[in-house]
Amino acid sequence: MAATTVGAILRSSQAYYGLICVRQTLDHGIAYYSKPLAALPQANQFREVVIENPADVARAYDAAERLFAGLGLTCHRWAPAEGARIPGLAELLADHGLVERAYDALTLTRWTAPGRQAPEGIRVLPARAMREAFAATFGAAALEHDAEVQRLDQASMDMFVALRGAEPAGRCALYQVGDIGRVIGPVVQPQFAEQGVEEALLACVLAMGQRLQMRTICTLLPAEDPGGRRLMQSFGFEADGRIFEYHRQPSKEGT
Repeated sequence: MAATTVGAILRSSQAYYGLICVRQTLDHGIAYYSKPLAALPQANQFREVVIENPADVARAYDAAERLFAGLGLTCHRWAPAEGARIPGLAELLADHGLVERAYDALTLTRWTAPGRQAPEGIRVLPARAMREAFAATFGAAALEHDAEVQRLDQASMDMFVALRGAEPAGRCALYQVGDIGRVIGPVVQPQFAEQGVEEALLACVLAMGQRLQMRTICTLLPAEDPGGRRLMQSFGFEADGRIFEYHRQPSKEGT
């Protein structure tokens, strides 16, 4: 079952990043890049990496670096095609300032969200109708906001914003790729943590997923986020595979 969930995550990630990036195929992977979002890690990365011969690791790295340098950009992330470690890759990338990050692929195994009521004082509304409130959930992360605005009006993207009283408190999205529903978020403003905002957003997004009869509903969490895993488990998600990526340090904006 793990391959199914990991495959759904990777397929939805490729489409999600493709909404804001130009793609260019190289021998060992696909470069995703955006000059307007040059400093945003998610908008400048080398994905779907396949290196069958460990002797080709350095060659693949040099080719990707030449492409990004020629565009006046920096490659911030590497993502293997199957989400698995590639022999020799972590060591080479570490020498160039990219560190390994492990993520848990989670899949919805039971419905618990329908019927859940948002706590008193919290409203969850479509982000397209609440653009100012949506923008406010990004704080100083201007580039991340610009990227999400590009995705906001896509028919495949349903974004929501939570209000605590009149104040923007958080956001979450359901991104559809075929029969896959990918949960993006939730992201909650620090001052509204542990006030039921995350739960209200997830209940709304998952209720939509049920109405749309998505065959697979999945999400991705950092492996070192036990609180996030407990939250997702309370909504019926279970871990079903692990994905490895390599991120350049430091990363100040983006996901």
